[in-house]
Amino acid sequence: MYTVQSKSASSAVVACCIATCLAAGLPRAYAAPVTLGGDPVDYGYESAKVCCVDVAAVNLLYYLDRFDETRDLVPDGTTVGAQQESFHKKYDPGFTKLTASEADLKKGLNDTFRERNFSADVKIFLQPKLSYETLLKEWREDELIILLGTEVTQGWGHAFFLWGLDDDKTTPRVGVVDPNFHPNTHHMIDGKDTNSTGAAFWSDVQIGLDAQQLPDWRIKLDQPAYTYRVGDVEEEMDAKTNRFRITGFVSVSDVNRIPEPGVLALCGIGFAAVLLAGARNGGQRDRT
Repeated sequence: MYTVQSKSASSAVVACCIATCLAAGLPRAYAAPVTLGGDPVDYGYESAKVCCVDVAAVNLLYYLDRFDETRDLVPDGTTVGAQQESFHKKYDPGFTKLTASEADLKKGLNDTFRERNFSADVKIFLQPKLSYETLLKEWREDELIILLGTEVTQGWGHAFFLWGLDDDKTTPRVGVVDPNFHPNTHHMIDGKDTNSTGAAFWSDVQIGLDAQQLPDWRIKLDQPAYTYRVGDVEEEMDAKTNRFRITGFVSVSDVNRIPEPGVLALCGIGFAAVLLAGARNGGQRDRT
């Protein structure tokens, strides 16, 4: 399992949820949401050539880059936009499309990890296997997760970096990083950094069955109006609401640095020495 991931319960979010429920007259009680550690990694679209899958994947990579064990997943001196374009090239070298499938996402992740001398286990869970119990299982095993969905009115696809969830299957709820929702991380105005921090947006997960008796998950995300400021300049973002049907997710775990060839050679010499010692001892191993 990938173990450097830090997840923590947020009492402030719990209080907000309870207050909202009381104000609306709702009897529902939430379990403590469990989130990834630190401010949400929520970079927006930093290139006009990329799609939501690229943004979600690069946000995941930047999260991993916070830790010493996976520090080199984002090369020094590169921009967020360059990272998003680099990811897109893994499955669409000619930039011929602004959409991506779950298979594209998996290929992009696997190729990026391999290119940067890491190994990882990347798994796809599509609609027939979609259950909150499965999502919880992956999350509890320290998987990093990108949710996939479609907007219910216009039908466009979208990807979200999962930042938190309700750790109780009786109250399914998720907190996601959505690049279309503000504030984003380090939003720029005319080339100047607003030093904004990202945000996770929370929604109940309404779970039912569709006409084909397949899992039907619905979430509703609300963003209040937000104003970025840098110096005397302001940029206002209108409030918005989007509704999505979640169609699957991709999980990432067991992210490990691949040893350099010289290290592997030394390991091989050590392993050979152990085998030789075992042979000299009649080929027997200690049993405990």
